[in-house]
Amino acid sequence: VLPGATDTPALRAGFSRKADAEQTLVDRTPLKRIGHPRDVAQAIAFLIDQERSAFITGQDFAVDGGALARLSTE
Repeated sequence: VLPGATDTPALRAGFSRKADAEQTLVDRTPLKRIGHPRDVAQAIAFLIDQERSAFITGQDFAVDGGALARLSTE
């Protein structure tokens, strides 16, 4: 699981260094929001559910609101 910008104390501390950092990040994320820890946890819960993810193997799961997809088109 490859989490993108997730609302954590460390991310909030980084925002404190530049006035518009949070809004810039939101604007550059296709889903127009910062991830919540719950978003990452739900991806992990899906992957550990042997019924729902039984045929998935060897994959990278980006949980990043589309940030990685956007980078690939820039």
